[in-house]
Amino acid sequence: MDHDLRLLERRAALGDAAALVALQHARRRCGRGWQGEPLHPRMLLGPRPPLYLYDPGKGHRIEMVWVPPTDDARGFWISRGPIGWPLFVTYCRATGAPAPPRGASAFSLAQARAYARWAGLKLPTPAELARAGAWSACTATAPPPAFHVVLRAPRA
Repeated sequence: MDHDLRLLERRAALGDAAALVALQHARRRCGRGWQGEPLHPRMLLGPRPPLYLYDPGKGHRIEMVWVPPTDDARGFWISRGPIGWPLFVTYCRATGAPAPPRGASAFSLAQARAYARWAGLKLPTPAELARAGAWSACTATAPPPAFHVVLRAPRA
C-alpha cells in the first residue's frame, strides 16, 4: 500500500489528474490527510487540498487547515477562518446559551472557550496562531472579536 501511495503521489505531482483522484480516494480509505498526516476520527478531507472539514457531530462542520509539525512542535489543525456568528448561533441553539445580536463579531473570552469546549476543540495559543499565520486578537485577557479553534493531530 505504501508503495502504491508513493507512486500515486509522484504521478499526481507531475499533473496526472487521474492519479490525483485515485490518491484522494486512497487517502480516504487509509485515514490519511492531504499531506499524509493521520486523520482525526472526526476529520474529513475537504473538497480540495488543503481543506479539511471537522465534524463535531453538533449539526455543522468547521473548515480547517493542517499546520505541519516542526522539529520542536506537533502538527495541528486550525480553523481556516475565525468562528463567526452563524457557527456560534448553532452552539447557542444547541445549549440554550444566549445568542449575540445578529451579525455580531465580538465574543467574550468565556463564550469563545465555551464554544470550543462544546465542539470538542480548544482556543489556539499565541504560538499556534503565529505558526499558522492566523490573525486573532485572542489572548488570555482580551476578548476576541472572532476566534479560531484548534484540533491536535492524534499520535501516529
